[in-house]
Amino acid sequence: MRFARESSAGSAVLREWFTVVTDAFAADAAGLLASCDGRRTFRPAPGATSARALLDFEIFGRFVGLALLHKVCIGLRLHPLWCRLVVEGNAPWAWTHDDVAALDADLHRHKVRFLLETDLDAGAAAELELDFTDALDDRGPDAADDD
Repeated sequence: MRFARESSAGSAVLREWFTVVTDAFAADAAGLLASCDGRRTFRPAPGATSARALLDFEIFGRFVGLALLHKVCIGLRLHPLWCRLVVEGNAPWAWTHDDVAALDADLHRHKVRFLLETDLDAGAAAELELDFTDALDDRGPDAADDD
């Protein structure tokens, strides 16, 4: 691999290419990866569900595999729960409240813990307008796919 008009020797060009591609995957504009801890760790963005995003995740997986093959450290730390999915072959496990807190502390603090600590009867749930639907999946049959 070479950059045009680059006279570098050794693995510097290869490492630079991995850095540039890593930054592109982690960019907010790409909409592929998200971080809930100040960009210390990354996980798939919740809204990245289109056919294009799934293809981008496949490309990202191949990119990470290529980095492992070439023993190049990329500057992108994957969230431990995401690594668990990859290492265990996407095998399901029973999520705990600690897992949710580790994945998104704000979600756990403001939503999950509130629901766990608040006694909600049917009237209180209606008053708070809690319907427990997923906004990403409740777009309806007429919603356009953002491919």
